[in-house]
Amino acid sequence: MDYDEARADLDDFAQEMTVASHTWTYSQRLEKLRFLQILTKRALRAAVGTGNEAELRSGIETLLDRIRSTTAVAEQLQKLRDSYRS
Repeated sequence: MDYDEARADLDDFAQEMTVASHTWTYSQRLEKLRFLQILTKRALRAAVGTGNEAELRSGIETLLDRIRSTTAVAEQLQKLRDSYRS
């Protein structure tokens, strides 16, 4: 798999995570994070040895930061829901 394919898969999955992560259960979130790990490793491996590896890695890190912030918001929302139910 080349970098463009790996990055496209990662981008598609990131879009899904930013849109739907607030509706996932805890186990679904863990499953999605495992899949994210696989896609990230695939994209990073594909970037190794390219002429612009640093730029590609930076783009992947930026994408992961966006996902981290979205995931953090989803976790906070879940905590609010749980405290409201208590």
